[in-house]
Amino acid sequence: MKPLRILHSESSNGWGGQEHRTFKEMLARRERGHTLELVCVAGARHGERLRAEGFTVHTTTMRSGADVNAAHMRHILKQGRFDMLSTHSGRDSPLSGAAARYSGTASRPACGCGGSIR
Repeated sequence: MKPLRILHSESSNGWGGQEHRTFKEMLARRERGHTLELVCVAGARHGERLRAEGFTVHTTTMRSGADVNAAHMRHILKQGRFDMLSTHSGRDSPLSGAAARYSGTASRPACGCGGSIR
């Protein structure tokens, strides 16, 4: 399998179970040779931790699916030429999903169902 370019999106600015799972998933996929980046809100604790681990972290506002920053998300997706977008919450999923649709990037909501990319 060719290495994938994956963009994760997360609207939370805290550090809880969801953010910890995303953090661990990104570390594990990087070890398998994939390229991963994160888009989150400015000042997000998981963004700071991932940046400290050497990941590229993009910031934007994420208020709702109608947020004008959907255009910014689309720009990040197109510039990064990502193979996949992985969304993680009810706030970032509509915004990121719309941006992915208009950029031609495949997207999947993180379901916590145990699926993995090797």
